[in-house]
Amino acid sequence: MRPIVPNLWFDNQAEEAATFYVALFPDSRIEHLMRAPAETPGSSGRVMQAMLQMRKVDIAALEAAASNA
Repeated sequence: MRPIVPNLWFDNQAEEAATFYVALFPDSRIEHLMRAPAETPGSSGRVMQAMLQMRKVDIAALEAAASNA
């Protein structure tokens, strides 16, 4: 079976979103953040791409945790 590779798009707050998802999934971490160069008008330092490293996700466990929240 091929792995599922989700891709998410955020116009703003990509770094905050990456931090949020890493906090949700056990054994995960931010692998790489690519920021906009300083010369980018209006976007200097903004995260353009975030790469997360996650282990196998147990969907049933996530659903159970969500229903208990």
